[in-house]
Amino acid sequence: MPLFSAATALATAKGFIPKNWQQVVNLVAVGGLCLTLGFCKGEDSATAKYEAARSLANVKAMAIDGEAREQASEERVMDALRIDRNEEELINAISETPDAIPDTVRIMLGCKRLRAQGTAAADLPPVCGPESANSP
Repeated sequence: MPLFSAATALATAKGFIPKNWQQVVNLVAVGGLCLTLGFCKGEDSATAKYEAARSLANVKAMAIDGEAREQASEERVMDALRIDRNEEELINAISETPDAIPDTVRIMLGCKRLRAQGTAAADLPPVCGPESANSP
């Protein structure tokens, strides 16, 4: 035996059908309020999902950033060690060059200065030589 008969269900359904304009207005107002509240709840749910996804993305980005900072600090240490080693090699190379023997550029500059001062070709040192007497 069914709990409700078809006649009872029909009578109940007819009870919900509005009979005048005030009931229609009330039904529309209640329906609109229910839809609005349902939309707000859905908006809150979507916002919560968005916030959770954004937080997860932030955690991943911070992990990647931490690894990048770690690698950058190691590279800076290696660069500093390499720079120190290069400076030491440069200092050693400079200290190994003899100061007593001038290079050819320095010799030619000295000869040019002596000629510019009006020194006679006979008074020039032998390093300047006769072939450099014609050079400008």
